Amino acid sequence: MSESLDKSDIVKIITLIRVNFENAYPCRGEAFDLLVESWYSILKPYHRAVVFEATKRSLTHSEFAPRIGNIVNEIERMTSAIGKSDVDLWVELNGVLCETYRCRHTLHCNFREDDGLTQGEKAAARLEEIFNGLSEEVREYVGSVHHLCVIAEYDEEQLSMEKGRFFRTVPALRERVRTKKELPQNVLALLAPTTKALPN
Repeated sequence: MSESLDKSDIVKIITLIRVNFENAYPCRGEAFDLLVESWYSILKPYHRAVVFEATKRSLTHSEFAPRIGNIVNEIERMTSAIGKSDVDLWVELNGVLCETYRCRHTLHCNFREDDGLTQGEKAAARLEEIFNGLSEEVREYVGSVHHLCVIAEYDEEQLSMEKGRFFRTVPALRERVRTKKELPQNVLALLAPTTKALPN
């Protein structure tokens, strides 16, 4: 079976809900087509098996016919159950600070190695790798390679304060990452902040 969700799967899901809850989604014809289309547009980013498992769980726990929001919430619960905890994310960030510090202090080294690159160029490339290798939530928090380097310079007291800020921010970070994943690229582009020229 295909891993991707299609509209026939949405029909099966709605039928499954109808079988379990009398009078659920009684619409027909064009209204039913619109219902299928709207559910498909919301659920298509998710793996087919995940959607069906979330539907089954929603049916198990619901006293009323599950709505699309119930299924999405169930998917989010399933995802968060296997994702990294807040502590895991902080450990991940903390774990790259020593190497980030070393790379930061090698950026201006002009010694050219056998491969033709300077140590500074290699350090810059490695900093990009470190940043891009972080979990999405950690990247969202750090924001840039530059700010990662700033955090790497913190002393023990500053890092302790940063840890507190990090844990207070994690719920919002998770929500932002989730929202970015759900939004189509064209909508993200429209919502992205743009830099306006200053008036003369």
